[in-house]
Amino acid sequence: MSNYDDDDVRYKEVTMHDFKTNISKYVKEMEAGAYRAVVVYRYKKPLGMFLLMDYLAAKVEEDKKK
Repeated sequence: MSNYDDDDVRYKEVTMHDFKTNISKYVKEMEAGAYRAVVVYRYKKPLGMFLLMDYLAAKVEEDKKK
């Protein structure tokens, strides 16, 4: 799979198997700021997105200020 980087939107695309095997690695990389989310794919179709709560909470607060 691949990585996507477009200004504020940075995420990593992984297969379900890879995500299950390496979830700790992805959480550490997200905490370090490598990307904002992990998009999980199954059979080449997006299944879900994994986000850290602190990032999601910051986005909600940012939207409230608008």
